[in-house]
Amino acid sequence: MDDWQKVIAFHGHACCILAIGYRAAKLALSLIRETSDEGEQPVALVETVDCSTDAVQVLTGCTFGGRRLKVKETGKYAFTLGYPSTAGAVRVVLKPGVLSRSGEAFLKLMEKVANGEAGVEEKEQFYNQQEYLMQYILNAPAEEIFDTQKVKLSPVPAGFKFQFTCCDNCREEFLSAYAYRVYGKVLCPTCAGML
Repeated sequence: MDDWQKVIAFHGHACCILAIGYRAAKLALSLIRETSDEGEQPVALVETVDCSTDAVQVLTGCTFGGRRLKVKETGKYAFTLGYPSTAGAVRVVLKPGVLSRSGEAFLKLMEKVANGEAGVEEKEQFYNQQEYLMQYILNAPAEEIFDTQKVKLSPVPAGFKFQFTCCDNCREEFLSAYAYRVYGKVLCPTCAGML
């Protein structure tokens, strides 16, 4: 099974958004390979969470549970990958117009499918239409679909600490590192209005 088939198996279906994450992760890995220490594992930052994130997880081995996959929601198809020991990383960003090259009607149809609002015929129409775009993303020269830049990798947080506290408002226990003090009360991020 090749890498693309592994990504599809993990995600559950092939689509153009999955292809973006696949190509971005492949490109980023190829650009940072020379800078890694023997055996060191990369850290990934994604700027939107959708199908593309699954491809990044499969190809890089970075996961939320392993604390090596981070999210900074910007709504951009931007992916940063690097090694903590070097602080150097590469940011791969989808170029403008790549997703919209199939037209506004296609984007509206993709939106309906993604939101679970498409009927059977619309889903079939979408998957037939998206094949062209997916193949373009998978096969076009990387420089045609992505911009890349070297960036500094943010420090990886210190080791995980299992110290807990109880929120004075909702009474739920949570990790103390996420506590907020508000008017003398200890609050979880939700009750402190941070989420």
